Amino acid sequence: MTHWFDDLPGVTGALPLDQGLLAAWPDRAMEARLCHLRHCPVLPQELYQIARHLPLVVVDQPGGPLVMAELAPGRLRRPAFDAEGRYLRSYRPLVSRLLPFCAAPGGELLRLTDPGAPAGPDRPEDLRRQIVQMLRAQAAGLTRMAEAAQILVEEGLLVRGSDPAMPEWVPPPEDLAAETAGAAANLPPVPASFLALRLLAVLEFSALHRRETQARRSDADSLRELLGRNEALRRQTFLIRDDLLDFSAFAPPAPAAAAEEQTETDPQAD
Repeated sequence: MTHWFDDLPGVTGALPLDQGLLAAWPDRAMEARLCHLRHCPVLPQELYQIARHLPLVVVDQPGGPLVMAELAPGRLRRPAFDAEGRYLRSYRPLVSRLLPFCAAPGGELLRLTDPGAPAGPDRPEDLRRQIVQMLRAQAAGLTRMAEAAQILVEEGLLVRGSDPAMPEWVPPPEDLAAETAGAAANLPPVPASFLALRLLAVLEFSALHRRETQARRSDADSLRELLGRNEALRRQTFLIRDDLLDFSAFAPPAPAAAAEEQTETDPQAD
C-alpha cells in the first residue's frame, strides 16, 4: 500500500523530521507537482470549506483510513488544475501548503525525500520552530479525522468504493438508507462520534463534485434525510453530558444581581 504523497514525481519516501532536515528547504519546491496528486489529506477545521470545491473520500493508508480531498481529474466534474498545473480552486488543502513537510496520524512529523530538489537557503530558528508547531497541529487534526473515519468504517456507515483499484470508502448506496440512519443513531457515545456524523454528511454532500454522481433524491426525500440526521445528533448523549461544555458564563445574571451591579456602576445612584 502506498502513501498519498507517493504520487508526487521525484518523491521517494519520507523521513522522520529532525533538526538537520529542518535546516534548509527550497521555496515552493512542490508547487509545480501538486497536479499529480490523486488525493490530499484534510483537517477538521477545513472540512466544510474543501467540501464546497472538491469531493471528499476516505482512503486506506499504511497507518489506517484517512480523510482525503480528491484531485484526480478523471473523477471530477471540473478539473482541480489547468493544463499548466495551476490550481483552479479558491481554497487549497492546508497539508499541501507545508510540503515538503507533512505529518501523519499519531503525531509523526515527516519530510518528504526529494533527491532531485535543490537544497534551498538556510532557515532561521524562528521559522523552523513555526514549521514544527504547524506540523504538530496538523498531526493532531489528522488523528481526529482518522478516528472519525475509523468509526464510520467499523459501524458500517461507509462501504468500499466501486473502483477495485482504489482502496477507498464511501457512503452506502441509497437503497441502504434505512440501515444507515439506524447505525448513525446508535454511534458510540464518544466525542469522536460527533465529528464522524459531520464527516458522513460532508462526504455525501461533496460527492456532487464527482463526474459520475447522479442527482440523489427529490427535495422532500432530502429534507427527510436531513431531519433524520438531526435526530441522530440529538440522541447523542455526549452532547449533553460532556463536562467541558460549560456555558454558564453566557447566562444572564439574576434580576437581583443585575440590579445590584447597576447600583455599583451608576455614579448617580448615591
